[in-house]
Amino acid sequence: MTTRNNARKKDKPNNTDLAKNNSSAILLIDSWLKDEDDDEQKKTFEYLKKVLDEDRLSDRQLFQ
Repeated sequence: MTTRNNARKKDKPNNTDLAKNNSSAILLIDSWLKDEDDDEQKKTFEYLKKVLDEDRLSDRQLFQ
């Protein structure tokens, strides 16, 4: 095996390395998912649907 091939193998992370590097991001996303309030999410979605459909250049609505 050449030195070039060895360098490529060292640069390519394996799944274990990726999991270790991403663990803090995964924990943050998990905490967001646990904090969800279903009622608040529904109200926000209803508001967004209304606002997005109000000011459209087209006569067609995005949401019905």
